[in-house]
Order: sequence, then C-alpha cells, then structure tokens
Amino acid sequence: MDSNSKIKLDQVFQAVNAGIIVIDDLGAIYYCNPVAANFIGLDVRDIMGKPIMEVIANLKLSSVVQDGGNYSDQLLIGEQTVITNSSPINQDGKTMGAVAVFQDGSELQSLLSCLDNTQNSLDGLESIFEQAYDGVIVVDCKGR
Repeated sequence: MDSNSKIKLDQVFQAVNAGIIVIDDLGAIYYCNPVAANFIGLDVRDIMGKPIMEVIANLKLSSVVQDGGNYSDQLLIGEQTVITNSSPINQDGKTMGAVAVFQDGSELQSLLSCLDNTQNSLDGLESIFEQAYDGVIVVDCKGR
C-alpha cells in the first residue's frame, strides 16, 4: 500500500464480515454498516437516526451507554442466531455512545453440534472399555 494513501474508517467498517452498529448517548443509531443492516433485514438508510430500541429491542446497547459495561450476548434476529459484543465509546471519561459488533452464530452452532457429537462418541467408547472384563485386542484384517 502506498504510504500516501489513506483508508477511511467507513471503508474499514464496510469491508469487515461483521455487522457494526454505533449509537449516540441518546440511543439513536449513528452508524450502521451493510452487514448489520442485512442481519436486521432493513436498508442502512432506513436504520440511520432511529432509536436502537425500535430497530433491535433485545440488544443491550442502551444499557452499555447507561452503565458503561461490556456485554456479550446471543440474539435471535428474525430467524438468524447472532452473536453480539457491545462496548461503550468513551471520551474524556464520559460515555458518548456504544458500539455493537454482530457475527453470524450459525457457524458457532455447527461447531458446537460437531463437538457434542464427538463427546457422545467418546462417552460411548469409554462405556465400552469400562464394561470389557477380559480386555480388548485390536487387530487388522490379517489378524496382526
């Protein structure tokens, strides 16, 4: 990259494969990238400036502004499971707003399901070995 070129923050937010919503201290949506709008099912222009509680009522973003805490949560938006992380935006010791980052939770659900299946298989094998009184011998097809 050329040292004279500058990347604008908006370009970065639009390039990531995660939804990003920023609200001001009054709970109005200040920024929404296209991925977040897609999760919500609305156009970015229809989201900007609206109160966050009207757009995603179960998102704890207003609580982040009020108490200054960080939240991680799993939400159901429409029929899609979304993992969210929310953090306050502070300036000079005052909370000026909050940001939420959304990730598609279906991949995580798939991994958890695979892990659960592996654990069930392991439990079954442990049960077999615990019940074997005389021992277990493993051989190949030639008896070796």
